[in-house]
Amino acid sequence: MSHIMTSTICIALLSCSGAGGEPRHPGEQPGQTGASTQDGTRVEERVPVEFPQVTVEVFVMSQCPFCSSVMQSLLEIDKSMGTHVDLKLDFIARQNEDDSFDCMHGLGECEGNMILLCAREYAPEHHLALAACMMKDFTEIPSNWPACSSQVGLDLEPIQSCIDSGDAQRLLKQSLELAQDKKALGSPTILIGGTPYTGDRSAPAIAWAICQLLDEEDRPAACQEPEPVRLTIISDERCPDCESKAQNMIEKLEKKVVNLQVEWLDWADQEAHDLAAKSGAVFLPAYVFHPGVEQSFAWDGLRTYLTQSGDLWLFKAEMAKSSHDPNREICD
Repeated sequence: MSHIMTSTICIALLSCSGAGGEPRHPGEQPGQTGASTQDGTRVEERVPVEFPQVTVEVFVMSQCPFCSSVMQSLLEIDKSMGTHVDLKLDFIARQNEDDSFDCMHGLGECEGNMILLCAREYAPEHHLALAACMMKDFTEIPSNWPACSSQVGLDLEPIQSCIDSGDAQRLLKQSLELAQDKKALGSPTILIGGTPYTGDRSAPAIAWAICQLLDEEDRPAACQEPEPVRLTIISDERCPDCESKAQNMIEKLEKKVVNLQVEWLDWADQEAHDLAAKSGAVFLPAYVFHPGVEQSFAWDGLRTYLTQSGDLWLFKAEMAKSSHDPNREICD
């Protein structure tokens, strides 16, 4: 498809450590892939895509507890950005010399992986919804697949036939080879444009990362630029390691918080004293988020590390390893 402008993104979020689908929503024609026969032969040509697309490769373990929310995010993205995203779902496990498989969470996970690969192959318009449903109750995998299939409107017969025929093993072998080739070792690993994505796993955050790979005129309505997140760092020039600690923290936060805007105050300034008093900061460097951080894509993950004081949010000193007391007498 040389006439199609395509970007590829790789997102790596390592949680479960261990060793391509064609999703589209029902009735969507652009980029739709034809069905496969049991021997893997395609019976239909891929319809040319009329939009620039971003390829998102996702590698998971079906019983990984960290994947449930990610699958919900990906399902939401597929619904809102479907024609602009080529979302591929693959799996992480290990193949043994005798062609059997080892999965981190046991045999049930291997079976779940194969069920979802069969769905990807023979019911691509439903496979993401099936994965999201099954992984929502990941401890029930693989026994929850018939109920989830009914819930998402998927015909059980072609999936069962894929499992019974041994085609599922072929699909899992191919999937594991791809995961190994992509160096996907942790679940979930997400690849956007060949670059590991280490940002927040919410749907808006992942969607915005995808949007960055599209020209502005090609972006769908789902590409809404996030509001700035204002952070003030209170430091002290008398503190020998405060600045390096703060720079370290900024690097970590920028990977998670989209559109982070950082301001600095030194303890020598009265404004720093006032903000410390208002936010409850005692030790430096102090990280004070201003009103609006609650609307950040990263809020759900960030909230655990913050304490509220009025309309301000202070990063907990013990979490930030902030230990400099600016009120303590310093003798050089």
